[in-house]
Amino acid sequence: MIDLEAYDYSENSSSRIRATEKTVTCRIPPRVRIREDAPVELPHVLLLCDDRSDGLMKWLSGKKEEMRKIYNFNLMKEGGHISGWCLENSQKILKRRLHLMRI
Repeated sequence: MIDLEAYDYSENSSSRIRATEKTVTCRIPPRVRIREDAPVELPHVLLLCDDRSDGLMKWLSGKKEEMRKIYNFNLMKEGGHISGWCLENSQKILKRRLHLMRI
């Protein structure tokens, strides 16, 4: 399980869940104010995993036929193509797989 409460954006953090780039803290309050009356909030998380053996992504790629495709389109300005699949029961499946990989 990924516990986002453990997220730490402070510089030189050793938390297992941390920012990959420097967070400009003075930008946080204006962004919070902009969003406070928004009719819809669309948060996002990009999860990077140190998977040097390719044991997770290769395994997930092999499971695509069991997943529901949720988007599939060309990116603008010749940016390539992107597809995304929904991994149902992801917490249970990934927990078991990561345990086997000892990540």
